[in-house]
Amino acid sequence: MPYVKRTVVAGKVIETKKEFTPRIHTKGAKRARNFGNTEEAQQKVNKRKAEEKLRWLLNANFSENDLHVVLHYGDKPQDFEQIEEDARKFLTVLKRETKKAGTVLKYVLAIETKRMSNPHIHMVLNDMDAKIIKDSWKKVIGNAYVSITMLDDRGNHADLAAYFIKESKSTAKRWKEGKKHKKRFWCSQNLIHPEPVYEVVPAKAWKKEPKARAGFALYKNKEGETFRSGFHEISGYEWMEYFEVEIPKPKPIRKGRF
Repeated sequence: MPYVKRTVVAGKVIETKKEFTPRIHTKGAKRARNFGNTEEAQQKVNKRKAEEKLRWLLNANFSENDLHVVLHYGDKPQDFEQIEEDARKFLTVLKRETKKAGTVLKYVLAIETKRMSNPHIHMVLNDMDAKIIKDSWKKVIGNAYVSITMLDDRGNHADLAAYFIKESKSTAKRWKEGKKHKKRFWCSQNLIHPEPVYEVVPAKAWKKEPKARAGFALYKNKEGETFRSGFHEISGYEWMEYFEVEIPKPKPIRKGRF
């Protein structure tokens, strides 16, 4: 009764997912009692896949001191098409301004429209002068209000990826209703796209408590758990995943006079 092991290396993070699948022999594998190809189940699968792809992009391309940016509108009412257009205009201006400053632009962008009276544009940007961001947004809408937060040094941006996908849910629905089949987020073309590696592993290697390899530590989520598991919403088969994060090497102590 083998299972499939998927490994993704993205930045400082090695992500491992073990799952039983009907594509290979799964006799005796644990399976949820209630499962089926319902619209709700498919939506959960699509959401998880979107989170995975965004998580890999963020982990592979952004690190400590890079920026989570929120572009605000304030009280200015906007329709959905205008927000899309503003996002495109902002990227055009920002590309031009970063090029002038000698900075190579890297970005991921998602639009939040669950409250059309107060929409936001969420972005992750590489480290740059905050004034460039504010001035670029000001050139698009006039009175610019920008929130900027530095990314932390944990290496695993899973929570941020989940937040982006959650906040863009209403936007994806609007695209679907408008017959526009767009992704939940946009990204620059110069990003690294990690590729999963799959292998078939004997069932005896399935362990409930994963262990980190040398030089890495298991990442703990908000609940203090080092792994998470469940059953696939459609196939019903069991899965488990965990993250290993590279342990920072201590910086050498410089000797000298104080």
